Amino acid sequence: MNLDDLVDSIELPEEFDGLPTFVVGGAVRDAVREVAPSDIDLMVAEVSPDEMRDRGFREIDSPNNETFAVFQDSLGREVAIAREEESTGDSHTDFEVKPVGPDIRAKEAVERDLKRRD
Repeated sequence: MNLDDLVDSIELPEEFDGLPTFVVGGAVRDAVREVAPSDIDLMVAEVSPDEMRDRGFREIDSPNNETFAVFQDSLGREVAIAREEESTGDSHTDFEVKPVGPDIRAKEAVERDLKRRD
């Protein structure tokens, strides 16, 4: 499966209506390598955690939810709001992860999220 095939195969239920949505994580790596992905992780932008709940996304019980919310769509896939890291000190471990605000346009939200990824 290549990247175009991956994107074309993604079904987005009605809770995604109008949300800028992106495929992220290992599925992208696998598609670039032309290997079938084992799971699909999605990222959304221009939305708050409260709006995600209102749209019907189910918040996942996770230790990460202390700093940022992670959700599940009606098809059982993980959906995260774009996140960014903010330095809180001098060490490489002194940072805080937080969701990119809903007022930040999708292009910038994706750029901020990608800066923190490997």
